[in-house]
This record gives sequence, structure tokens and C-alpha cells, in this order.
Amino acid sequence: AIAGLLGHGDAFCLRDPSGIRPAYFFADEEFIAVASEAPIIQSVFGVCEEKVHPIPPGQAMVIKRSGDWTLERILEPLPFKQCSFERIYFSRGNDAKIYREREHMGRLLLRPLVKTLDELGISLSDTVLSFIPNTSELAFNGLAKEAQEYLDGERDKLLRELSSGAAAPTGERLAQAEKIFSAKARVEKVIHKDAKIRTFIQEDSSREHLTLHAYDVHYGTIRRGVDAVVAFDDSIVRGNTLKNAILRTVDRLGPTHIVVVSSCPQIRYPDVYGIDMAKLGDLAAFKAAISLLRERGDGHIIEEVYRACKAELKVNIKAGKIVNHVKRIYESFTPEQIAARIASDVRPDDCNASVRVVYQTVEDLHKALPEHEGDWYFTGDYPTQGGAKVCCRAFALWMEGSSARCYGVDSALSLARFRRPVLVLGSGGREHAIAMSLTKSLEVSTVFVAPGNGAIGAPAGGSEEDSLAPMVQPQIEVKAPDFEEVVAFCKKEAVNLVVVGPEQMLSEGVADVLRKHGVQVFGPSQAAAELESSKAYAKEFMKRHKIPTAEYQAFKGKESLDAALRYVDEAPFDVVVKASGLAAGKGVIVPTSKAEAKEAVVSFLRDGAMGAAGEELVLERLMVGVECSVLALTDGERIAVLPPAQDHKRALDGDQGPNTGGMGALAPPPPAASRECGG
Repeated sequence: AIAGLLGHGDAFCLRDPSGIRPAYFFADEEFIAVASEAPIIQSVFGVCEEKVHPIPPGQAMVIKRSGDWTLERILEPLPFKQCSFERIYFSRGNDAKIYREREHMGRLLLRPLVKTLDELGISLSDTVLSFIPNTSELAFNGLAKEAQEYLDGERDKLLRELSSGAAAPTGERLAQAEKIFSAKARVEKVIHKDAKIRTFIQEDSSREHLTLHAYDVHYGTIRRGVDAVVAFDDSIVRGNTLKNAILRTVDRLGPTHIVVVSSCPQIRYPDVYGIDMAKLGDLAAFKAAISLLRERGDGHIIEEVYRACKAELKVNIKAGKIVNHVKRIYESFTPEQIAARIASDVRPDDCNASVRVVYQTVEDLHKALPEHEGDWYFTGDYPTQGGAKVCCRAFALWMEGSSARCYGVDSALSLARFRRPVLVLGSGGREHAIAMSLTKSLEVSTVFVAPGNGAIGAPAGGSEEDSLAPMVQPQIEVKAPDFEEVVAFCKKEAVNLVVVGPEQMLSEGVADVLRKHGVQVFGPSQAAAELESSKAYAKEFMKRHKIPTAEYQAFKGKESLDAALRYVDEAPFDVVVKASGLAAGKGVIVPTSKAEAKEAVVSFLRDGAMGAAGEELVLERLMVGVECSVLALTDGERIAVLPPAQDHKRALDGDQGPNTGGMGALAPPPPAASRECGG
């Protein structure tokens, strides 16, 4: 609803066409009043319920300065979707209808509560029913009444059984009967809350601190080590208050079990119509579903939903139906599975009691609130196209590590102006490490990795918490010489930077192709990459520019075989045999004798063991010692030198195996190795 007062004295209040938010009015000869709740008008003006009316959806109450007023249709009404969560949490319980609705909600929760108690092996008579002081009290009264009626029904059923005389009761049955006859619903005010502290509407930075001081318990209300406790709440939104304050506080009383009962269903989706629940990543149900997906190895679903949401953000609302792709996050799980995970997530590490969480079902919610069908918090069925689109935006913001709300100026679309996606090309551990580092940048929205590997996007130790951007593995072909799919992907996703890892791609000119299409690239041109793609060229380059390097001789083609073998025999030092071309780190052989060296030369030049990479080889003086690499980055004008790294090439313990592309590296190297490297 929107209300306003104009400078010349007229006023108005209009209501949205779906009736999402409430708006009531009262008008007589003296007063015209509009409010979001009917009871406040009744109390202030002392009028009966029949005198207060709702503003119909899509209509506006227009009030002239003369005091005349009219109801006028402004927008065509849409399907009526009054917000159910507002009815549960915010609306005043002194409204006659709301009072009965909340009581009905509480009654409907007894059946799933008893089922949970049965699973725990405890009876209702050994359970203390209590509520978390807030708007849950009315629904809790319904639960307590239903519990007593349930116990009365059990007693009546037993009386009928005993009076039938079908069989003489056993001693065990008589003891059970005595317990049933004496059973009463045990209602206690276990939890106390400082009414001055409102944690739901508090800013994020101080909410957690406040919750620690908002709650306390009434001692003596629970039999330590005997009783279970039901803590009835109106809703579980973030779960922070439960974990940080309520469960830890109640656990001090020594209950065997704590069962948290929520009068509303699992809140899975953000609100976009005015209630401050706009951050998807804050919701306990969402966090639980994401954790379950990752534990099952279904993290690819998260990435797929992200890509679908980003695509949906580009769709014009008027062009067709907006799809809420976030629903897919929950499709694999039952409500009970998510509730179990939430219970695990909110249970403090130092809590001795077991914790269960019981939620209202969406079906039972509609039984209790038949006139309030707006259930998008729980189902994702938004009454407007914009609602579904903003939900997709909320998911994109969460994936991109943004703390912004999903609506307003600071949204995913405006954020995109400051954070841009990056593409890492490669599939090895090196590229994975580069991608992990890029996820921590404030300037990066998404890190795409292609072709990637099986670990891309999976949690890696504690690093996930530091990540500000997601890692996503797109299905694109990285193929020379034109790299068409890479170029098309960069244009489609507005990739701001491409980081190239593999030498093969660089030697095939991927950096040149991308730069030609206006894409920034971290990686050398094809010409500069020859320093890596041809060892013969690199050795000649170093010799020409007087850069210290080991003695060597290059040999090319089968016709140079005899000369290469003579070099092995005549060189006054042991040699290393290196394929000049790129061989994925496996083109270097370190012989232990001249015979082994000759064998390697023959396999390269005559037998073609390394293919095209070995058509030219370099015979180089064997250098014994610690291998260190020192990398420097340059933009052509400035140089940034990175710490030295000690590389380990040979496989097997004690360097007894063949050379590889790399068995690992240490950076910086240990002190002894660092001295040998000249550090």
C-alpha cells in the first residue's frame, strides 16, 4: 500500500492489485483513518469491527480536502494473494479473526509434534510445553489446548477399552492406565524475554550481540535429565537467535531433548514486498539445502541455478513469464530432510540436549489461513513477475558474495558495474589455485574455469568462507586456432579478464585471438610464448642476450641423430635430454649414464617417442642441486617479482622416478633450499 498527502490538501491511499499488504479504513462525519491493521482503528476510535473496511486490491481511497472521499479503481485486480507471513508474525493478535487463525495453526501442529516425540521415545506427559515470547503465544495456546484434548482422548479411549471387559488388564497395562489417567498437558513459561529488545528488525551488525542478552529462563520449570522441552516459535527465519541464545539458554535447565516448533512453514525465499527478509543467504532453510546439495556431490546444481538466474535477469518482465529458478535448490529434498539439517545447524556445539525442529506444513497453513494464500516465502510462488525476478537476483547476489539486498538501488544489476566476471582457461591444479585466489577479489563477480576439472566449485577446506565470488565450470570448447566458443562466451558473459594457464593454449595464440576481440588477457602473445614452447629457441635467446644458462646443443630431425649421439659421447659432462617442444612436463629425461642418454636421444629423434614435441631436442649440461623458480609479472613498464618457489619434478620418494610436469612446489622454499637458490 502507498499513502500520500498532497500540498493542496488532498490525500490518498492505494493498495496493490494482488492485495499483498493489508490496508483498512474507517470514515464517518468527523474522521477518516487508514491503517495497515483493523484493530488499531477499532481501539483508537472505539468502533466495532463492522465499521472498519479493507481497501479493495487495485483501488485507491481518494480523500479531498473538503472531507469527501471515494474508492476508485486504479489497477486491474490480480488473483488475491494476501501475505500469510505478515498475518502470522506482524499482525496484531487482538484482531478476532487473527486470534482464531493463530489458535488453529497451533492445533494443527500437535500431530507432527507427537510423531516427533514418538520417534524420540518420549511421551507427552514427560514433555514441558513452552513458547518463545513473541507473537507465538496465541498459536501456542492452540497447541496446549489440542495437547490436553489429545490426552483426554487417550483417557477416553482407555476407559472404553477397560469397560468393554474384553480381557483382564495386565499389571503393565494398569500402570500405563494410571499414567494416562493422571496425564495433563504440562505448560510452563520456561523462557523469558526482555520485551524491550527486538532482534528481528535489528541491523545485522548488532543483532547477534542483542540476542545474547534478550533471553533467560525460569528455573525450576523442568525436571533435569527427565523432561523434554517444546519451544514454540512463530517462525524460524535465520536461526541465529535459536543458536546464539535460546537453545543455549534452555539447555542450562538440563532437558533431555529440545523440540523447536514453528507455527509457520520453512522460510525458503526472500520477501520483496516490504518486509526486511531480502537476503537469501541469511535464511536457515536455504543454508540447509545448499549444505545438503554439496554433501551429496550435487554442487553442479548450484552453478546451474546461478547461470539460469543470471539469464533470467536479462528477460524483460513484459516479455513473458519469469521463472523462479531458485526452486530447484529444494527439489531434491523433503521438508523433513531440510528440517533435520536446520536442527543440526542451529544446535550449539556446547548444547547437551538433542535438538529437533518441527515445521507447519504449507497445506496446514492454508487450512488455518484460508483467506491468505500469499505463500511465496515458503513455496517461491510470487504473485508478481517482479517477485520471481528479484528472487533470481537474490540468488545471484548470494553467489557473487554480495551483502546487498535483492531489491533497490544496490542490486545485482547495479553491482555488475563494479564487479565483473573472470575466465580462467585450464584444467590443472595451477589453474584451480589461480581461480581460488580470484574468488577472493572484491572486483570479481564470478570465476569461470574452462575446461576445468572435477573439483571446480567444490568446497576446499576453510577457503570457501573467504570466497567472495563463485567458481563456475561452463561447458565450452577451448579449440585452436580460432577459439570461437571462448570468444563467444566472453562476449555473452561480459568477461572482463581471461587468465590463461596452459602453455599449449598460449603457444596456439589464444591471447592474440582474445585481444583482437577486445578482451583483456593475462598471458603472453603467441610470439612471446615461444620462450616456453621451444626450448631450443629459449636457449638461443638466452645465449644471444647473455643470460646465464647451462651449456647446450640443439639437434633437429632424424638427420641430426648421429651428431647428437657424438655430442653425448664427447661432452665433458653428463647431459639432460630435453624435447624442445611442449610435452606437458614429461619431455625431460635425466639419464644416469651415457648409455641411457643415447637411448633417450634415439627414442626422441628416430622413434618419435615424444611426437612433434621431440622432433627437435636440446642436450644440456646436467645441473645438480635445488631447483627454484622466480616469476615476475610485467605490464611492459613495471615489474612485480613473486617469492621464489622450490619445484619438485621427479616422481617417487627420494627423486627415484621419472620427471613429471610437477609433483608439487614450496613457496617460499625452506631456509636451506633458499640459500642454495641464492635467496
